[in-house]
Amino acid sequence: MITVNDYEEHKSKLVRHCPELVPLFTVLHDKANTQKMTTNQAELDNLIENGWREIEKVGYCVNGKKCGATKALRELRETAELGDIIYTTTDDEFNSLNNKGSFQGSGTTICYVW
Repeated sequence: MITVNDYEEHKSKLVRHCPELVPLFTVLHDKANTQKMTTNQAELDNLIENGWREIEKVGYCVNGKKCGATKALRELRETAELGDIIYTTTDDEFNSLNNKGSFQGSGTTICYVW
């Protein structure tokens, strides 16, 4: 992931090299104390409309294997409403959690990082 500081410092070079970069936002649901990440503006807007609040932009990544990014940032959610959300870039951890227990079948890719 490219940090916000690095992006701001090298923005023109990064945009030329990788115009597909997208911001990665975090939001928090205060009642459930659950934090979520997204690169999708429509999803971000919907979450905010439904009681989540934007915390910050945590960095930049790409949607899809572009610009040399090959490592998936993946999300796994507990099946309970507003349950825990885990993020990982490790295939073994993702596969283990996605195949059993309260996170089973919930895995999805958020974006790709380096």
